[in-house]
Formats: sequence, C-alpha cells, structure tokens
Amino acid sequence: MVASINTVSFQGIDVHPVDVQVQIYGLPAFTIVGYIRSIAIALFLLFASYTNAHADEIHKVGQMTCDEENNRALFRFNVVYSLTDFPRVNLPENLKEFDYLNDERAVKECQFKDGRKISFSYNTGQSFAYGLCGGDPSAYFSLFIDEQPVFYKKEWNAGRCNYGLYPLALTLNNQELISCIGPEDRTRTDFNKYKLNETDCENVSERLKSELSDTEKRRLERDLTISEYTEISLDHGLCQHFKDQNNIDEITWKQRDVKFEYLDNTFFPYKIATRNLDINNNNKEKVLYRFFSYDGYFDGSFFVYFDNNSEEKSFLSCLKDKQCPESLNDDNKNDIDFLESHIKDFWPNAHVISSNSLGENAKEYRVRYTWIYPFEYKQKNYLYFRPINKSLHPAAFIAKVLEGGAIETVCNYKEGSINGR
Repeated sequence: MVASINTVSFQGIDVHPVDVQVQIYGLPAFTIVGYIRSIAIALFLLFASYTNAHADEIHKVGQMTCDEENNRALFRFNVVYSLTDFPRVNLPENLKEFDYLNDERAVKECQFKDGRKISFSYNTGQSFAYGLCGGDPSAYFSLFIDEQPVFYKKEWNAGRCNYGLYPLALTLNNQELISCIGPEDRTRTDFNKYKLNETDCENVSERLKSELSDTEKRRLERDLTISEYTEISLDHGLCQHFKDQNNIDEITWKQRDVKFEYLDNTFFPYKIATRNLDINNNNKEKVLYRFFSYDGYFDGSFFVYFDNNSEEKSFLSCLKDKQCPESLNDDNKNDIDFLESHIKDFWPNAHVISSNSLGENAKEYRVRYTWIYPFEYKQKNYLYFRPINKSLHPAAFIAKVLEGGAIETVCNYKEGSINGR
C-alpha cells in the first residue's frame, strides 16, 4: 500500500526525499513515498511503533471470597484494565493456604459456619475529567462482621496521583486477621505480578475487638448522622416533596434547557442562553441570562438578570457587538471568577445568581464548578444548586429569589452512605 502525504512547511528544517516502510500493529505494512520533513517522519514513526499501550480504562477493584465451612475469607485489592479481570494477588509463603480462594468467586456477603455474617463493600471517590490527576480517585473498602464495622471506608489507594502504603490483601481465618501492605507506587506497578513478602504482612486481629481508627470513626459518624435533606423554610411542602435528592436531580436535569435559547455571543468564550422567567415570583417576567460551559475550566453555570432596561441594553451590546466597558477586555473576559464578581462593577443594577449567592452555607462551592437549574413547583419558581464535586457537604441546595434579588435557601441536601455502599 502506498500512502501519499501532504506536509506543512517547517521553517529552518531541510526537506529529505524519503521512502518509509511502516508497520502498524494489526495492519499490513505500507510505504510512504515522497518529500517529508525529517521531524514529521520521526514523529510519525514514533506513533506507529507504539503498539502496546493499554486501550482500556483503569479500574480500582476490591473483592471478597469466602470459605464458609472453614470460617475463612480472602480480601483482595487491585488495579485492573478491564472489569472482566479480577484482582488476583501473589500471597507470601506463610499465607499460601489461602490460594484456593484466590479466584473469581467474588461475593458481598457470606455467613461462616460459626454463625458470623461477613459483609464487604468497596468504592472509589469521584473522578474528574480535568485537573491534575483528576481521573485518579481514592479507593476504599468497608468490612463489617455481624453489622459491626471492622474497617470503614478504609483507603487502599490514595488517589489523585498520591502514593502510600495501603492494604493489598487481607485474610480472615477464624479469629485471626492479617493485613498485607502492597507497593507504594500504585499507578505503575502490575499487582498481578507483584509478589508479597512475609514482611509485608502484619497481624491486625485486634481490629476484630477494638474501635475504628479516628479517621474511619469520623467518616462513620458523619455518614450515620447525615439526613437526606434539611428543611430550612416551610415552602408549600417543597422539601418533603423532593426529599429524595435523586428525584430533584432527575427533574432538574430534564428541564435544564427547557425554554432556554442560545444567544449570539461574540465576546465571551463560553455559552450564553436566555429565557423569560418570573424569577422573583412577583408575576413579572424578566430575561434570565445563563452563562455556562462544560469544559475543564468552567463546568457549571451562573445567571444574570436586570431591573434596569438601559443597563440591559448596554449588557447586550457587549455580548453581541463587543461594545463593552474598557475594564472588561481580552485579558480578563476568560476569567469566570473575575466576571461573576465584577459584573456589578460594569452594570451596577445587574443581579447575579451564582453559588456565591448561598453565602457561608456553601463556602466550599466554586462558581465555576456549580450548576444552577431553575424549576417550577406549585406555580412558583425555584433554583437548584448542584456542585459537580459530590463529596461536598451540603451536597445541594434549593433556593428562591426574593424581590430585589436576595437569595433565600429553602432546603439543602446532605449525602451519605452506610457500609461504604
């Protein structure tokens, strides 16, 4: 096969007539004929020869296998490239007797012959598609015996590209619990090949009788005391109606773009859409301007609306015709935090609705990473604030906009899970 390639010009680099025979994995060899810059050839060959990269996503997996008859269990933690794989571990010589459990018989619960009920779960933190090591969440597990926590959300992988010494395997043999620590570098080590040594393991049987670590205890106490929602003001039974946060998530997600129309914006490098809405619930519709984006820098939204017609015209001139205040320029128009906090400097009578509008209640929220969805309930309009970081507490808010633009929180949601599930 002969491929003809047109190349762009690289100033200062000589042209060389080159015929190149290329073998790409899975395809027959082919020849590239013609004048190609030497740098382009080098880059192409580098790409073509790199055929052994993993194409699958990395998964952090934990599993439990049980021998109920002999009151035994093996717990394994591993990084695998496919969910069809299972986290096999190479046990040290003194624990080889557990090798017969080192297979795919994964269970979440089992009951030993001595009557004890063993419950196991694992999970990971939230992944982000952006940010340094955003796609590397922490991984943790929980182990309960007869409903009593032995480990609770115990990390076995630090995540966010931080390394540390964490459990790779646990064995439970009657009343003996052994913990084996794996290699520190969890992102580059092939655990299926890593051989645990006897010195990697220690007897932690005291865990069966003692309390959790302080960190695990705080996590459990927080999860046990977290309610589904907190009703801050009695508003037509709204919070009770939406007491299940999954319900409000689903409704607002379906309505997120209803009646919004994209605005022809030539100035700002993110999306702007508008809709008419009685935002203050005073039977007077206003134009609601939604600034939003889905990229790594800005994955959220905030709103602007006006009571003053002349300022709104000036605002539209900026959006459509680039007739903007001098202090709003190419140097700062990309900065969402700057824009959100300075809009009132440019248009003093503008009303800005963002996560900052929630005040101290949402001090960990960030404007760039919080979505706001308007929705209607019993002929009244409300706003649902939802950060993309699901580990924040409170996890979400419902609020209403009062006359004059003030925000009143109606209810907030706090998330938690028992037994790490």
